[in-house]
Amino acid sequence: MYKYYSELENPKNFKIFLEQVSSTETTSKYIFDRKVSNELFSKYSILFQQLKFLHKLIQGWAYQRYIQSNITAEEFLFLERCEEEQTFENILQILSNPNLNDIKFLLIDYYNFAQFFISLFPNFQKFLNEISMNLSHAISDINRLECILIPSKDKIVECCMSDAWFITPHGYLYNTGVAHKEGNLTYSFWDIFERLKNEKNISCKENYSEKIKDILTRGFVSEVEYQAYANSIYKLPTIYTSEIQKAIESLHSIRKFNVESISGKSRSKNGTLSSIERSYQPNIVKLTIGFLDAKLSLYRSFEKLNGSNRKAELGKKIEECTLKCKEELLVRFSGFHKIESCEKKITTASLYGIRNFKEYLDKGWNLYIVPSIGYDRILDEIFEMDLNEYFISNFLDEELKIYKGKGKVLIRDKNC
Repeated sequence: MYKYYSELENPKNFKIFLEQVSSTETTSKYIFDRKVSNELFSKYSILFQQLKFLHKLIQGWAYQRYIQSNITAEEFLFLERCEEEQTFENILQILSNPNLNDIKFLLIDYYNFAQFFISLFPNFQKFLNEISMNLSHAISDINRLECILIPSKDKIVECCMSDAWFITPHGYLYNTGVAHKEGNLTYSFWDIFERLKNEKNISCKENYSEKIKDILTRGFVSEVEYQAYANSIYKLPTIYTSEIQKAIESLHSIRKFNVESISGKSRSKNGTLSSIERSYQPNIVKLTIGFLDAKLSLYRSFEKLNGSNRKAELGKKIEECTLKCKEELLVRFSGFHKIESCEKKITTASLYGIRNFKEYLDKGWNLYIVPSIGYDRILDEIFEMDLNEYFISNFLDEELKIYKGKGKVLIRDKNC
């Protein structure tokens, strides 16, 4: 008997919580009118005394160059700029209440002056280098003061799954996801039918049974595991809602998880801590396990064809029988059970569907039994089960006599 998934009664309530991540870790916000603190003047009081000397040096050099007639074009442009500059005392007087932006550009000007004079006055080189270094530090400090780095606020996104549910042959809940070709098994179908076309054997590349067992043991899903299914634009965070916290506490009491395990860290092989994104959200765990089992079950259903000598022909036959419909193939050939929540209807190819879904039927769900598609190893042939065949029809009639549930049981070609 398959487990009753109460969340299927209203799939809109089956929610997962993901994280919308900004493309940058921080956002820069510049405050152009921020006032200069007394601490800044105190910290660089020596620098401002040095700038007075630098300004006098500029004025003296400019006067001498004006007297001479043979100045270079570069010097001429520099002199014009010096003329536009006021004395250092006047600048500070005008900027009686200066802001950081004004001071920064003033210091940048003097930094450029100091750099210009280093080659002209070798005797003052050491002093000018010291001024340049102090100016550089002051400009960097001001940049930090007027630019606030605001951490990007990652937004928690509440996501609902599409109403595309299955129960896998092993009883796990599988949702085809949001059209990602890995999550809805498109890539797996393509791989399988390409192998059949080329007369190659079908084999599952990974040991999904062990992966499922591992997830169930540790109780969480990693970012990599979830993204393999969903390939979501959102990030998988370790989010602690009240429900998640209860789940973690429950896991903690059962498995005695240590603090590092709960906080989102794990130990690597060498014993050191490595940080990974993980989720203890029960719904995310269910989705990931369901996907892994769906992939495993799909491959296993086709492995029975490995002994055939005409795989390409059989592949075409299966596609014809299912009208190349993936959902039809999953149910009729691979042993899945389709869930249509809006109609409270289960579609299955299992002759034991009434027994397997008794709890669903008791709660008013309807069951729709369709003929399965099988493989006869002796005849090396694909066949469709005939639900009106004598023994099969009698078996179903007996099942219906025993059935006393609320839901309806419909059998294709028999009563519908």
